[in-house]
Amino acid sequence: MRLPADLENYIFNEMGAKYEPNPRTVTINYFNTEEQWKIYLGTYFTRSYCEGYNTIKILLSNNVIRQIYKRIDPINIVDIGAGNGGYAFGIVDALLQMSSDIKINLYSIEGNQLAIDQQNKIYDAIYNEKIRLTPINSTVSILKGRFGNDLNNYLDDIINSHNINGFDLIVTSKFISEFYKKRSGLSY
Repeated sequence: MRLPADLENYIFNEMGAKYEPNPRTVTINYFNTEEQWKIYLGTYFTRSYCEGYNTIKILLSNNVIRQIYKRIDPINIVDIGAGNGGYAFGIVDALLQMSSDIKINLYSIEGNQLAIDQQNKIYDAIYNEKIRLTPINSTVSILKGRFGNDLNNYLDDIINSHNINGFDLIVTSKFISEFYKKRSGLSY
């Protein structure tokens, strides 16, 4: 699978994305510089996009689930630790292929402003007439032993502060798995 041509062209030709794989440098992106985000965009955005896209396509292959999502208006998605949005934009494209008439509100939670800037550029160039993007510059503090309560409280705060009528899809991209790997001392 490849990125849609307009998206691939935009991130490489307009945003200066660079393909330079280095698995050690992508475990924590919170402190990335602009140059590091360009490398992340050119190397890992595509992979994340494809993972998000394929996950939702598989989910929507179930007719019951597909019919439920077709009736939700709008579909509210939150992506926690969204990075530059590859996973979330993959989800959006899979949902739009299901029905071009659906409305999608994407709430993207990310602590690195440079990543949010990249999301906004991609949104403005590719998605601004298709969905509504609300980037939220925030860090998530979740304690390992209280994960469920902390996450629920955090999402309740987001819902209340942004007047959202709940979420229909909650995505953590790789944020949670990478967070726990790092905290538990596991390595790649």
